[in-house]
Amino acid sequence: MKKVMLSFAILFAVNLAAAQSNPMPSDLKGTMKAMGEDLKKNLIQVKDSSLNADSAIVADDFAQLLVNAKKFLPTTVRSLSEPEKTKATEAFLKL
Repeated sequence: MKKVMLSFAILFAVNLAAAQSNPMPSDLKGTMKAMGEDLKKNLIQVKDSSLNADSAIVADDFAQLLVNAKKFLPTTVRSLSEPEKTKATEAFLKL
């Protein structure tokens, strides 16, 4: 049991360290580009099982990028008139 708990603690510490070393992009375009890079990494790891050790780190990074992407409104929403923009923003935030 101690070994299992120690394994989880180490995995958590490694994931936390990796997450802190990767600053989040400051715009939607950068966030989407980083998400694409993470997806490519995962596709490579699917084909090469020796790289699977990093899969959890890449998946955690991808999840953080998804949360970061939610902070930015798409250009189509930002370009709307004010009443439409309010409706579209509310709809977007519900996604």
